[in-house]
Amino acid sequence: MISRIFLLNMVLIASSFSLYAAITEDDFVKQVLEKNGDVVGTKISIKAKAERKNESKALFHPNLFVSSQFIDDQKPVSSTIVQGKKTERQVIQAGVSELFPSGTKVNLSYNFLHTDITGASPTYVPQKSFYDLSPQVEVSQSLWRNFLGKENRSMAQAGVSQIEMSQNLDKFKYKQLLMNAKLSYWRLVFAQSNLRVQKELYEGARKNKDWTMARVQKGLAEETDLFQADASLKTHEIDLQNAQTDLAMIRKNFQALRDREDDEENISLDVDPISLTDKFLKYELPQKMNMREDVLAAQNAQKLATVSAILGQEKNRPSLEIFGSYATNGRAVDYSNAMEDTFKTTHPYSVIGVRLNIDLDVLDSHKYLKSYHKDKIAADLIYEQKIEEVEKDWKVLTQKFYDLKNNLKLMAKLLEIQKNKFDVSKKEFARGKMTTFHMLQFESDYGNSHLLNIKYQLDFLQTYHALQLYSEESYE
Repeated sequence: MISRIFLLNMVLIASSFSLYAAITEDDFVKQVLEKNGDVVGTKISIKAKAERKNESKALFHPNLFVSSQFIDDQKPVSSTIVQGKKTERQVIQAGVSELFPSGTKVNLSYNFLHTDITGASPTYVPQKSFYDLSPQVEVSQSLWRNFLGKENRSMAQAGVSQIEMSQNLDKFKYKQLLMNAKLSYWRLVFAQSNLRVQKELYEGARKNKDWTMARVQKGLAEETDLFQADASLKTHEIDLQNAQTDLAMIRKNFQALRDREDDEENISLDVDPISLTDKFLKYELPQKMNMREDVLAAQNAQKLATVSAILGQEKNRPSLEIFGSYATNGRAVDYSNAMEDTFKTTHPYSVIGVRLNIDLDVLDSHKYLKSYHKDKIAADLIYEQKIEEVEKDWKVLTQKFYDLKNNLKLMAKLLEIQKNKFDVSKKEFARGKMTTFHMLQFESDYGNSHLLNIKYQLDFLQTYHALQLYSEESYE
């Protein structure tokens, strides 16, 4: 009874029993990749971080600078004859500056100044309108803090490590979301299978109760047999209700993942349940990548802590800087003559000097340095622990993968034995050579074997997909 009806209903899983076409695993995963906000958002985030991975290195890019101002100076003066009543100036400065990884900063600029003086005596100010032009080079070099650009390079590396860490966490999250989508498909497959098994077990228990009741009424069976049949029916009723509840929750999650309302009571899945064990036994151990993304993120965090410690050390050092500038100058009433003079060294202007800046709160600086060192130690420990945990999990999952494969083989044999046992028990029961208790027990054994097989199949898939987290994944 159970075997014939069970096999018939199991086959029906692969057929369409709704208005919608049967959904394959690939179809479902594609829908999740296209419609699930978390998945789509994570994928976009991965690409966005890849595009700005080297953003922090812009610190060393050349920069164009331009400034312009107009000055109208009519302040009171000591002598208008010498200084005039009003002075107007047009000032323009343009150039290129660049910070090098060595900590050297270079500015190349061209300075334009046009002056008009009103009200001054020609005797004292023969040139009331003139141009001042000056090409200039400025160079500065750190000698203590940021020596040879150590702080600048650490800032750039910190930015790269921060982006890489965030991107690797997103990549691992994406793989987890993908794994969850695949498992959600199979959880629904097995939840539907579980419900069908429970329905058939319940129906079998109900028929057995009715049949036993008829035998009791005819005096062919003991009343205790009826109690036993009734208890079995109640037990299967509870199991059936639990299976219905589980299926509803799993179906709701399935629909949510592909951004659909939970308005389909029956969802047809393109799966042949009878051949699942053979399908799973063909699965091979996934190829393990060199370093999983979450481990890479821990490594990035370690690098970030290291460069942050260097940054902290540099920031709390005294700043000593040597600087210098050199400019040639040209002044003339007309622009062309002023320009010509700038190519001569007749009127040079040069500066050389040093700048020193020291934080007098030495105790606080020392405290900050110690805290950066602690961060580095913590990041090192977390990284080492992460490597150890991931490697340990891989070994455990690998062993579990092969153990569950073996269990699936054994379950296939067990199901065949239970089926044969149950078929024989039905014949014996029909001839009155077997008690109701034993009949119910054999029926329960056969049904429970199917449920155990479903459990092992789901465990196997969960293990297999957990192992796939160690494999390479495309994020395109």
